[in-house]
Amino acid sequence: MARHRFGGVADYIITVGTDDAATLEPNAQVTCWNAATSGTQYTDLTETDGVTPISGGVLTADATGSVPEFMGPDGVRSIYLDANGGAGPRRRTVATDVGDDLTTAESDITSHTGAANPHATEVADLTDARADPAVDDVKGGGVLTYDALTSRWRPDGSSKALQGFHAGLANRHFQRCNIVCIGDSITEGQGATAFANSWPSRLRQLLRARFPTDGNPRGDAATSAPCRPARRRSPGPPP
Repeated sequence: MARHRFGGVADYIITVGTDDAATLEPNAQVTCWNAATSGTQYTDLTETDGVTPISGGVLTADATGSVPEFMGPDGVRSIYLDANGGAGPRRRTVATDVGDDLTTAESDITSHTGAANPHATEVADLTDARADPAVDDVKGGGVLTYDALTSRWRPDGSSKALQGFHAGLANRHFQRCNIVCIGDSITEGQGATAFANSWPSRLRQLLRARFPTDGNPRGDAATSAPCRPARRRSPGPPP
């Protein structure tokens, strides 16, 4: 937290003079408190440089009775001033730099709400709040899939259409999981700068990184033969 600036704007010490006239009190000794009555005195005050301490936390008004500028304790935005040795009455004053905080907060909020994913939330961080958390909580790293039949996200192969896929991944430590990519020349890698940048290769890299095996703990491609595109053969001429 940071210190906030007080005084120096319209904070004056006055006394009631002849005929109840308000009279400015020069050189008044002022203390700072955390409550209108009783409470605790703030003594951790500094000059406006935020470093030089104010002895005993006691402020001295100037010749016109104006309370000098000072820095309050860390994180304190309002203070009760007392010019009667702590006996009161006390008057509350608010930090003069609160507007700066609001401007900064507004800028931060605008930046935050304008970001595409300000919390860097990943699919694995999500929980389907409409179902039993014990079933649908995937924060432990489970696979989250979308079941179009029920219009819900489901973890770990609970979508029947992908049960075979998840079963293959679950059994990857004992048997190779074969995945077929069906597409055209773009799928095969036409236009890619290298075969490792083709869609099947990138899918393989992502799956290996997400689901490593004992023999390939890092999920890199160095310990396994590269995937190869499967071509559909045209039937021969009729007999």
